[in-house]
Amino acid sequence: MFRAITLIFLVVFQGFVFSQSSTPEYEKIMTNEAFVLDVSQLNWMSPPTGMKIEPYSSSINVFAMYPLAGRRYNISLASGFGIGTDNMKSNYVPVYEADQTISLRKLPDGILYDNNKFSVVYFDVPLELRIRTNPRWKKRNFKISFGAKAGYLIQTYHKYRGEDYHQYSFGDYVKFKQYRIKNVMHYRYGVYGRIGYGKFMFYGYYSLTQVFKTNLGPEITPFAVGITIVPIFKNEIHYKEYRSRILSDN
Repeated sequence: MFRAITLIFLVVFQGFVFSQSSTPEYEKIMTNEAFVLDVSQLNWMSPPTGMKIEPYSSSINVFAMYPLAGRRYNISLASGFGIGTDNMKSNYVPVYEADQTISLRKLPDGILYDNNKFSVVYFDVPLELRIRTNPRWKKRNFKISFGAKAGYLIQTYHKYRGEDYHQYSFGDYVKFKQYRIKNVMHYRYGVYGRIGYGKFMFYGYYSLTQVFKTNLGPEITPFAVGITIVPIFKNEIHYKEYRSRILSDN
């Protein structure tokens, strides 16, 4: 399913690059801020007591964006789609209980491990309001954006590499990846904001939904703080200019 989502992403990207509107002389083949990359530190509100969240816990989003209104103005509205991945690295592992609920349990003391990661992957649709000092000068542009996104769960897994922490094989070195973790919310939504200059921005996100379903898992709310990278393309070729180049070459 993840490959299918990636294929759809690439197909729609081609549509963004080569689509034309009713006024082609003003449309661009490649628009700035068409792609957005968020890289941030993932944290949980009210984590279990004794849980140590590792510094490399990450929240990564890749969005293809398209302006809905105000493309050439200081205030604009944009939307799109993308993939969001939250990777929580800690000293706790997901465990199924007898009543079909899921809990987070601390790894036994003395266990050595190289990687212990709980991950969720979502297909997200963002909607954001952008405020820019000068939309025509992408590299010299102070920007603020506020938005919200909603997503649908496409994958969950727990990845572990280290000494086995199970009761009957304690101490053996193991490596495994368990998919389809139960009781994870099938959707998410939250709010975010960005502020920055040029192609670099500070980024913050707060989820309005929890990781696990109500009464079926721990009450945990994610939030993330990091940076956003917006690729800026040096040459913005207009369709009118592009057509002139083709005619001149022939």
